[in-house]
Amino acid sequence: MNCKKMFHRAAIFLTACCAAPAYAGGVMKWAETDVRLEPDGRARVTYAVRWDPQGYNLHGFYFEGYQETPRFDHSSALTASGRSFPLSITAVTPRKTDIVLADGAAVSDEELTYVFGYTADFEASGNVTRTMADGKQLAVFNWAPVQWDGALEHIAVKVHFPARAPAGVDKRFLDGISFMTEQFVNERYLIDYSTDSESNLTVLFYKKDVPARYHAQIQLYLNADLFSLKTMARGGIFKGVPDGYVPAVENYFFNRLLPGSVLSQYPATFQKTALWFTLIVFIIAPLVIIRLKQHSMMRACAEINNLNWTADDWTPPKLQSGTFRKAGKVCDILTPVEAGVLLDLPVAGVIALMAGNLERKGALSILNTDPPVLNVIHGGAVVEDPYEKLLLSSISSDGRLDQRSITGIISAVAAGMEQKMWDCDVEATRRYYGELLEADKPVERDPSDSGYYYSHYRVRRGGGHVPVAAVERTINASAPDTVKPLSGLKGSSVCYAGAFATDACFEANYTACHDACHSACHSACHSACHSACHGACHSACVSGGGH
Repeated sequence: MNCKKMFHRAAIFLTACCAAPAYAGGVMKWAETDVRLEPDGRARVTYAVRWDPQGYNLHGFYFEGYQETPRFDHSSALTASGRSFPLSITAVTPRKTDIVLADGAAVSDEELTYVFGYTADFEASGNVTRTMADGKQLAVFNWAPVQWDGALEHIAVKVHFPARAPAGVDKRFLDGISFMTEQFVNERYLIDYSTDSESNLTVLFYKKDVPARYHAQIQLYLNADLFSLKTMARGGIFKGVPDGYVPAVENYFFNRLLPGSVLSQYPATFQKTALWFTLIVFIIAPLVIIRLKQHSMMRACAEINNLNWTADDWTPPKLQSGTFRKAGKVCDILTPVEAGVLLDLPVAGVIALMAGNLERKGALSILNTDPPVLNVIHGGAVVEDPYEKLLLSSISSDGRLDQRSITGIISAVAAGMEQKMWDCDVEATRRYYGELLEADKPVERDPSDSGYYYSHYRVRRGGGHVPVAAVERTINASAPDTVKPLSGLKGSSVCYAGAFATDACFEANYTACHDACHSACHSACHSACHSACHGACHSACVSGGGH
C-alpha cells in the first residue's frame, strides 16, 4: 500500500513508546515480545528481556512508554544457571511501572531474563480497529513495543492473529485474508510466517543490532471479519465513520500522512491536528502573507525614488545613430551649383549667379535689380542644368522671385546633394572642391558653366557683373535667411519649413534626431520614456523643449 491510499483508508494508531526503563546497573542484551490478539481486540502481551549485571547488583528496571493500559498477571525472572525469582511489579505513575526482583533480591554474577506479561484492550487504545480500503473493511494492527534506552543485540515481536492457518502458511492463504504490511515494515524487519499450537497465524518480526531508543512500529492489515471490532478509523480529517461504529482512538494522526516516519511518532490527535490546521490556514498563514507583503511594500517604497520620473537625479538617454558615410570618400559628381552650396557660399549669391548664367546663355534677361525682375526669353537658349531649369520655371508672370520660389530652389539643391553624397565624406568633398576652386582659370578660356561658376565663386560678388550683385542684395533683403550659407540654415525657419527636412542638414538636423529618438524610445518603452526622451532631444537639438 502506498502512503496516499493509506491516508484515506488506514486506521493509524501508534503505540508510541517514548520512555525506557531505568536500572541500577548492568546492560540489557535483547528483548522479545509475544502478542496474542483476540477477536474482540483484547491482547495478551508477554515481554522477555535479558540483562547482564556486569558485576553490579541488578534488582530490576522501570517499564514505561506503553500506550495501552496493562493489567499485569504473571512474572518471573530466571538466571542461566536455573535460579528463579518472583518479581515485584509496582505502578509508579499511570504510565510508569517498576519491575524488580521480589523481596529485595539482586543478581550480579550471571545474566538474568525477566519475563512478565499483561492483558490489555488494544481496541480501546486504538492499536486495533477497523478501516475502509477500496470499499472493503479491513482490520488494522498498528503497535510497537516500548523503546529501550540502550542498544540491543536484537528485538523480536511475535504476533498471533485470530485466524486459523494451515501448517505451511503460503501466499495464497495470506491473500485470502487480505494480509498486507506497510512498506516500511517490509524494509525494517525480517518477517517469518508460521502457526502456533492453536493453529493461529503467527507472524514474527525480527531485527538485529538495534540502536538505542529504537521505535519498532508494526503496521499491517487483514480481513475485518476475523475480528468483532466496534471501532473504525475516520475516513479523513473532516470525515466521520459509518453508522453503527465508534470512531477509533487516534493519538498519532500524522502517521496517516507519513507512516513509519519520525513525524509519525509525534503525538497529535485528530482534534489537535484539526486545530493546528485551522490555526495555520486562517491565522498563521495570513499573518505570514501580510508580513511578507509588508516587507515587499517597504522594499518597494525604498526603491521608489529610482522609479520616479519626476526626480531630478535621473540620467537622460543618450542618442546613438548610425551613418553610411565612409571616411575619405569624395563625391566628385556635384554640379557647379551644388559645389557652391557645399562650399558654404551664401544661398542668395548662388541663386543670383544662376540668374546671371542664364542671362549669359540667353535664356532670360534681367530687367530690373531692385526688386529683381527677370524676363524669360521664349525660344532662347536650351538649358540643361536642372537647378537653372527650376529657376526659370519659378519666375512668375510678372518676372519676380518670391520666398516660396527661393525655398523650392534650396530644397531641390539640398535633395540633389543628398542623393549624391549619402555615403561620402562631407569634409573631404568640401576640400576637393575648395582645391578645384583655387585652381580657377580665366573666364574667357573656359566659357562652360563650370568656368562661369567657379570664376565667380572665387571673386564672389560676380566679378563686376553689376546686375547679379544687385539681384543678390535684393534677395537678401526679402529673404534674410538666404544671406547665410547652407550650414547656417540649420535651425532657421527655412530649415523647419521643409527645405532641409532630410539629411541635408547633415548629422545634426531635426529629422535625424527626431527619427533616432522616436524609433528607439517608441519601440522600447513608449509610455515611460516618451516624455523624458522627447524633452531631452528637443533640448539637445533646438531651444525650448515644450511639449
